[in-house]
Amino acid sequence: GGTPRLLLDTDEQQDRVAYLYPAILPEGKGVLFSSMPGRATVADDFDIVVLESGAKTPRVLIARAMNAQYVPATGHLVYLQGGALLAVPFDLRTLSVTGTPRVVLDRIWTSEWGYGSYAFSQNGTLVYGPPIASRSRPRVALVDPDGATHPITDARASPAEFAVSPDGGRLVARSVAASDDLWTYDL
Repeated sequence: GGTPRLLLDTDEQQDRVAYLYPAILPEGKGVLFSSMPGRATVADDFDIVVLESGAKTPRVLIARAMNAQYVPATGHLVYLQGGALLAVPFDLRTLSVTGTPRVVLDRIWTSEWGYGSYAFSQNGTLVYGPPIASRSRPRVALVDPDGATHPITDARASPAEFAVSPDGGRLVARSVAASDDLWTYDL
């Protein structure tokens, strides 16, 4: 409810022509975005920025990266860079990166403009879409700590754009089709 208000406008003079993939930080601290400069020719030309609560100008957190999320369970910022999913320690008080990034997954499905098919629940459960062969259809599966795979969907659906419930018990995914649907899966 309420009246919408503009958080951030584009600024061609500052080379910020679009903002994508917003993610709200806990406690209203701010919003993470992927900032697209006018010079961008590929998604790896984007930057991850944060707009602190009450600020009018975003601050770059990670250059040449995109699609960031904060994972409260671990205190990490996760993001995409070069087709990989990385995690870096993140101080929520200062809204700053505090360590060295580490690769979580070396290959993940990404769209041409940087959307990565992954989501974390508040308890740290990761759901992701691996790269797929052009003739195969993606499937959603749970992978346990020992590496055993437990399929959730069959090859009839084409799930994408995941979100995990806060308790990690359910998954919602867009089923890519002529008329997209949202499906909920019990994990």
